[in-house]
Formats: sequence, C-alpha cells, structure tokens
Amino acid sequence: ANILSRPAALAFWLKLTDSVPYLITEEWTGYGSNAFKQNTFVERWGARFLARQGCGILTVSNSLRQHMQRHGLKNNYHIIGNIIEDVKPTHKPNDGTIRILNISDHVDWKKGITDIIRCFARIEKEASNIELHLIGDGPDHEMIKQVAEETGLSGSKIIVYGRKFNDFVYE
Repeated sequence: ANILSRPAALAFWLKLTDSVPYLITEEWTGYGSNAFKQNTFVERWGARFLARQGCGILTVSNSLRQHMQRHGLKNNYHIIGNIIEDVKPTHKPNDGTIRILNISDHVDWKKGITDIIRCFARIEKEASNIELHLIGDGPDHEMIKQVAEETGLSGSKIIVYGRKFNDFVYE
C-alpha cells in the first residue's frame, strides 16, 4: 500500500478477506511538518491501526521513520532511499564537472529547493567545476526559477528543468 490512507485500508480489507499480507510504503513529508496532526482524530487513529496491521513499513529515510514513530505509527520499519543508483548513461561527460541532480516536486516549504540553490551559489564561488540540475514541477516552480536567476548562475551553472520523463533523467 503506497501511503497510509485509502490504499492501506484496501490492503487491510484484502488481508481480512483473502489473507493477503500487506506492506506500507511512505514518503509523505507531512509527518515531519506536523501536517499529520491536522488530520481528524478518526484519521489519525485509522492510520495508527493500519500501520500496526501491515507486515512492515518502508520509508525513504531514517528521519521519516522517526517522525512517523513520534506520531504513534508502530511497526517494523525498513529504510529504502529514493535515490537512483547503478544507472548506466549512454553518454557520460568526461569534462571533470560535478553535476548535482535534484528531482522533486517543486514545493519549497517541503523540499527546501530555494535553500539548495542559495547554498549551491555560495559553494560555487569556491568550486567552479560544479553544476546544479533541478528537475520537477509544482506550485513553486516559477519562484524556484526566479531564485536561480537572482544568483546570476541560471542557465550556466544552475539549470532548472520542468517535469521530465525517466529517459531524460537517466541520461
């Protein structure tokens, strides 16, 4: 069940009716920002119940696991980072440039992309062989492009793309 809500409720139903075990995967930043507390009592109780009934919970970070546990979501946790590894690009630049790639929803309060841009701009002054590539879309996409432009590095060192297909990302 990808996320603790209706998908987990359906998975629980399948467990009851067909003896199908289920595992929960979770990536929501709302546990860390305390948005989970904004849910109704019934929603919070249901999430805790469904979390306990599954075979385990997979999160993308230790931090997320800790936030979920603080909200009473108990089970065996396993961390599987959502990073791309072992991808063999067909074109591998050999110019000594270090390319930093961020793929995320462009929702700044959750992802801190403008902080990444500002930090990169400070680092780039001392390490000029780096580039920052930002792939994604969302409500803050235009603001993120604006912050990149304000650094004076947009287009040359900071490249802001919109939403892209996996083939582009792998390349």
